[in-house]
Amino acid sequence: MPERLLVLLPADGHGGCEYNALSFARFAARTLGLAVATAFPSTATTQFLGELADANGLPWHDLRITFEADDDAERFAAQRACTAALIEAVRPDAVFLAMPWPARGGGVIAACADAGIPALVKFALVPEVLHGPPEPVAARLRQAIGQRQLWFANSRHSAALLERHLGLAPGAVDHFHVGPIGLRDLLDEAETGSAIAPAAARRLVRDTFSLPDEALVVTTVARLSMQKGYDTLLEAAALLRDDPRLRFLWVGEGELRPALEAGIAERGLAGRVVLAGFRRDVRQLLRGSDIFALPTVYEGGCSQALLEAMEEGLAIAVTRASAVAEVAQDEVEALLADVGDAEGLAARIRRLADDAPLRRRLGAAAARRARLFSREVMFKQTVLRLDRLLGTGHAAHPDLAAVDLESPAFSRADRPEPAARRAESGFAKILRIFARFR
Repeated sequence: MPERLLVLLPADGHGGCEYNALSFARFAARTLGLAVATAFPSTATTQFLGELADANGLPWHDLRITFEADDDAERFAAQRACTAALIEAVRPDAVFLAMPWPARGGGVIAACADAGIPALVKFALVPEVLHGPPEPVAARLRQAIGQRQLWFANSRHSAALLERHLGLAPGAVDHFHVGPIGLRDLLDEAETGSAIAPAAARRLVRDTFSLPDEALVVTTVARLSMQKGYDTLLEAAALLRDDPRLRFLWVGEGELRPALEAGIAERGLAGRVVLAGFRRDVRQLLRGSDIFALPTVYEGGCSQALLEAMEEGLAIAVTRASAVAEVAQDEVEALLADVGDAEGLAARIRRLADDAPLRRRLGAAAARRARLFSREVMFKQTVLRLDRLLGTGHAAHPDLAAVDLESPAFSRADRPEPAARRAESGFAKILRIFARFR
């Protein structure tokens, strides 16, 4: 009988964390032959996850609890009880738990530890400043990591932050960068546009959004939230009003939409900035664009959308947030600006707009670099850790055996290294930026 794997998503919506987890669930079921079930809250905001699970033949269960607010004692206890009931019903041999936010879902981690189930716990987004979880919850989490659990983050930077936030020993949290997967593995090519030719993609982007044929399209793929730095991007777009070639395409949905619509109107950017909303065809939108801009304030690693843009060979202007520099080097694979620096971001976008050879050079280098963070690499990294928990040998599967994680092409930033050598983050700078948002 195959091992039974339960993939848990304590989510309040859907994004890269959930898409990557479901992509791995699909791989584990179809390629490794595991008996996979998934679970997440069944709400209006997670309905798309149910659609994805159904489309990929993944049985799913309702977690019967929401994750709309950070953990307190009451939420922690409710999560623990609901997860314990689910584990009793499914009886998995192992759990893969994808945590989109470290202060929500602690009760899920505790329930896995209570049941003695081996659990691989992934932390997607780890902010520089974390208000919570409360100390009694944090204390139980520190106990759980020693109870047949292996925790990992999306970057060395995030692993060090999580250790600091929860009072864990240095080196307690493993890390590796996730791959540029998005929805590509979960939807067919017609929906994602992943098979479209570049020339056709360019035509489609300009026709779909009524952009001039000669427009240089600067695309951003990110939730409409303060975390993604849209205030900086809005100011940068205003600074670039004098360039008639530039059009900004912002792909994503979120709570900032009303404020951004007002800001666009106030700055006279109507027709220059397009709010495209949530899209399933991100790949073809990227392929039909000229520049990718991401002014993010913090990430779990380097941003799923950034890796997708790199894989598509786009010229990129991005902020030096979190672990971005672990993946994209300034002047090599991208142009990097400081977090919150609208003038610096605008200058880099203008430089890319004015220099087609630079766009081509950076885009080609970014595409080469993205190969080191492929879906195959991500799946093997995940399976190796699952093998460590279960004492299995799934990483020897033919689809994974040829994936070389020791290639000299991997820089030190891509490989695990002792926590004592981890670089400290720009903590004071991020505190200053966050104070601006309060």
